[in-house]
Amino acid sequence: MGPVKIALLGMGELQLPAPQCAEAKSNSPNSVTLTLYCPSDERGEDLKPVSAPLPSAMARDLAIRLWLAADELEFPVK
Repeated sequence: MGPVKIALLGMGELQLPAPQCAEAKSNSPNSVTLTLYCPSDERGEDLKPVSAPLPSAMARDLAIRLWLAADELEFPVK
């Protein structure tokens, strides 16, 4: 079975259950695939991958923003 395709129509936010794990893999010199593994049932036992291809520049920007946000939680500015 291949990946599930999700089509978003209209405006609004897409909300996924909190990912249990994530990975990023380089596909080519210009692309990275971000995969979040989210529970698809109430018990959180069945994890489904949700993948998004990102251009390299967007992947770098996202990595920096994630790093900074995590630092803010651990080391709040006084």
